[in-house]
Order: sequence, then structure tokens, then C-alpha cells
Amino acid sequence: MLKIAIRDLQRGPVDTEGEVSPSDPVFAGLDLPLDGPVSVEGQLQATEGDDFLWRGVIRATATIACRRCRTSFVRQRVMS
Repeated sequence: MLKIAIRDLQRGPVDTEGEVSPSDPVFAGLDLPLDGPVSVEGQLQATEGDDFLWRGVIRATATIACRRCRTSFVRQRVMS
């Protein structure tokens, strides 16, 4: 799990970087067999009120099967 010290946001946006284990509870119920840790990097900033905004990139690799031929293949995905 990634942890950020909220008090650091008082000085401005905070860079975030880390890896989340595929067994982390955040992925519970996700029907996607992750092949390794999920890489996360971005920037967290405070907004008005008690809200926060995170912008970044999430990278993951999974082995999935083709719906038509059932052949397994590795799929890398980058989400931003």
C-alpha cells in the first residue's frame, strides 16, 4: 500500500512512486491475473476543502486468454 504524509501537501504537490503487490486487497474481486507488482507513479495535491487530486500512471502486466482461441498471452497495460 502506498502511504503519503498529508502534512507534506501543505507545501505543495507531492510526487508519488511505488509498487503495489498483486495480492493487495485493493485488487480483491478483480478478475485479472496480475503477473507481478503494479507500478504507480504520479503527483498528489490538495484541492479545496478536504479533497485531493492525484494524476499519474499505473502500469501492470497480466496473462489473459483470447476469447476466440483460448490461447494465453501476456498483456501490458499503462493507464493514465
